[in-house]
Amino acid sequence: MKILKKLVTGELSLVITFWGWLVLGNIILAIIVNVLFSTITQPNPKVMAVVIIVILLIKFIIAGMVTSGIFFILRNKKITVWGVIAFILALINFIYAIIYAAACIYAICFVANIYK
Repeated sequence: MKILKKLVTGELSLVITFWGWLVLGNIILAIIVNVLFSTITQPNPKVMAVVIIVILLIKFIIAGMVTSGIFFILRNKKITVWGVIAFILALINFIYAIIYAAACIYAICFVANIYK
């Protein structure tokens, strides 16, 4: 939990925050999703819906934490071109996570009628 607090408050370096948490975190989540969906032959739709929602929530939380961390890095330390670029990319990723999560939850709950 201490590392997560350092991430959110901008105490980690820009390299660790951006490449470690944002890029590598997204790659790891994508690998987990691909492995889950490729190994299950007869998935239960309700279980898969819960798994997708949990993974989307994790992605959303990580995106918010990284965006916050880069913001505080720029606020408390020197503003650099790479820092601004990283912040813009993290903000785009955060907005994407919100839109993607909303679209997936809508598709799962209303289109597939899983909520009944």
